[in-house]
Amino acid sequence: MKRESALRAILDSEDEVEPVKVEALRELNLICDLQQTHFVELSGPAQEIAERVSGEMLSLHASLTVAVDAQGNAHPVIRAFALHLLVYIVIPSLRSSIPGAIPRFTYASPSR
Repeated sequence: MKRESALRAILDSEDEVEPVKVEALRELNLICDLQQTHFVELSGPAQEIAERVSGEMLSLHASLTVAVDAQGNAHPVIRAFALHLLVYIVIPSLRSSIPGAIPRFTYASPSR
C-alpha cells in the first residue's frame, strides 16, 4: 500500500518528468493486476471457510437451544447463552451479509 501511495503521488506531481510518470503508471498497473489475481485466488477458499464457519455457528446455536441439565430440565445458563448468540451474533451477521457474497460476522453489543 505504501508503494501504491508513492506511485500515485508521482502521477499527481506536477514536478515529475513524463518518463518517470509513465514508469510509475506501468508499475501501478502491475500492482493492480497482481492484486486482482490474488483476490480471485483467495476468494474461493475464503468463501468456503466463511460458509463453513457460518454453518458451524448455526449448528452450535441449535445445540445450545436444546441443552438440558442433569435432571433433564432446560439448562437456564446455556439456553440464555444460545439466545445471546442468536440476538447479538447470528441475526446481525445474517442482516449484514450480502446474498451470494462471503458471509460477514457481526457482533451487535447489547445496549446498556
